[in-house]
Amino acid sequence: MPAPMQEPDLARALGRFIAEAFRLVALDPLRPVLCEKTPSNAQYVRRLQLLLPESRVVVMVRDPMAVALSHTQRDWGPTDPVEAAAYTAAYFRCWREFAPHAQNCFVVRHEDLVAEPARTLSAVIRFLGLRQDAAWLRCASDEIRPSTDRVGALPDVVAAQMRARLAEEAREFGYPVVSGAR
Repeated sequence: MPAPMQEPDLARALGRFIAEAFRLVALDPLRPVLCEKTPSNAQYVRRLQLLLPESRVVVMVRDPMAVALSHTQRDWGPTDPVEAAAYTAAYFRCWREFAPHAQNCFVVRHEDLVAEPARTLSAVIRFLGLRQDAAWLRCASDEIRPSTDRVGALPDVVAAQMRARLAEEAREFGYPVVSGAR
């Protein structure tokens, strides 16, 4: 019976297996990019980078108040805005703890993408090491729209409770703690 593999060797072997599995199911196996956007990946991104050390991670963040409210509209999220704020804070905390220590991680703010789509998308493309395509960039830039602001419709007490739950994460990602205040 062979000796058990050491953790780094096992991680490399499993990473090769994962990369090959994704290559085999890709629509175009010659494309070097896999895009997977499940929000819960925040919990697993450190493991994914251990398994796939050459991978690059683009983290898209948005005002945590808006994110929390969007969770209340999903089948899988909390329906109470204050509970949704706690849920959102947990995901933001995962990204906050991961991003500064990660290799190959690029944080993009939704608001920057909306304000300057061409500049922001160009930065993402450069980070990913992809070829710039001016026609694609123009087309993609034209499709980007701001999110609907639902924060202003909240009762003041609910908004204040949400802000309290999200304050640390909002600050860490450069969002004002009083985001959405009237």
